[in-house]
Amino acid sequence: WCPHCAKCFKLNIGIAKEIAFKKGGICLFEKYINSYTPLFWQCAKKHEWQAPLERIRNHNSWCPKCVVDTRRVGLDLAKNIARSKNGECLSDKYINIHTLLQWRCHQGHIWHAVLNTIKNQNSWCPQCAGCSKLNINIAKEIALKKGGKCLSEKYIDINSSLLWECNAKLSVEEARKIATKNKGLCLSEMYTGAYTKLKWQCEKKHEWYATLDKVKNLDLCKKIATKLLGPPSDIRRPDFLKTPDHPLGLELDIYYPQYGFAIEVQDQLKKELCNKNKIVLIEIWYYENLYLVIFQQFQKLGLIHPNTELPPQWVLT
Repeated sequence: WCPHCAKCFKLNIGIAKEIAFKKGGICLFEKYINSYTPLFWQCAKKHEWQAPLERIRNHNSWCPKCVVDTRRVGLDLAKNIARSKNGECLSDKYINIHTLLQWRCHQGHIWHAVLNTIKNQNSWCPQCAGCSKLNINIAKEIALKKGGKCLSEKYIDINSSLLWECNAKLSVEEARKIATKNKGLCLSEMYTGAYTKLKWQCEKKHEWYATLDKVKNLDLCKKIATKLLGPPSDIRRPDFLKTPDHPLGLELDIYYPQYGFAIEVQDQLKKELCNKNKIVLIEIWYYENLYLVIFQQFQKLGLIHPNTELPPQWVLT
């Protein structure tokens, strides 16, 4: 039917000149041989280069010199904005508006975000922004809702550990319900705390050990991330997580290599290796609203539009 829709119509020098004109430039050749023969082009800034029409038309390619200039300007802008906030942009490479850059605030906190989030949404250190909102009363309220207690009496900051006490009986019952929901079993008889590794068995009779929070939150995290960004990668053991002590590689809970980030339920070694390899690691804490945290983190990273509204049912979950 329509050759334009099928994109199979015959290309010619007129099409090349039309494409260049739309991009504010010129095609300097007068003769067209085929889509893979290099033509001479000139952009609006008078830069000249060679490229086949196929690359310009089908891959949205244009002036390579302008691309380099844009990247340099973008990185310079990021560093200037960081300095204006008494912080630093630690990245040395900027590709486009979707590039995750590494930032450090004056308190030494390090995080990743796209330049657009920092520049146009007046966003800065998420850790500093969250510190002032938390207090010991919130900790005690969270513990109470979970049927336990926060035994600490003083809250210092978001990184300081607090002392918690759970309701062991309720936790074992919850573990068994979760296992049944997933067509498996919780084989443990005793639960002594959040760091207790319970024994689990899936419907295929595979057995392993994991904390209740890990099993409970991982499934929900995957569902939320998949709804927002699509399914995560099947790759769970990337090469950069292979160490002498772990030759087969450590396993990430949820991994999106195309976006350069992963979601993990707390693991210091993986955190260090991900940071070293410039992979943003989103750590999920068991007491947080998973829907709200993942949604907000994706917005801060620029992976979903800042005007996207959080579904009302997620706020109250």
